[in-house]
Amino acid sequence: MLWLEHDSFVREFKKFSKKYPKAIPGFEAVKKLLDTQFDPLDPKDIIAPGKIHRVQEDAIWEVWKLEAIVQGWKPNQWPRTWFVVLGDTITFLVMRTHCDK
Repeated sequence: MLWLEHDSFVREFKKFSKKYPKAIPGFEAVKKLLDTQFDPLDPKDIIAPGKIHRVQEDAIWEVWKLEAIVQGWKPNQWPRTWFVVLGDTITFLVMRTHCDK
């Protein structure tokens, strides 16, 4: 799987991970889950349908939103990440959380 990150995602994640250092290993774990979920040869639904949502799709790409669970946070505070899936490439677009109003 090829991983790409939009500039705005990089800025937001850098800011978020400074405040919450556990975000970095958590993000690597999310990548492993997405690698299995969107494997072009053998995809497996391992992320609960309530935590991952297809936002928009075209003939060749799909935009998804993922809600990452963070222990000790309320569900409305969990960070949300939007990303595009195009074949074997996942591009992270933006990340938001209600903690950073």
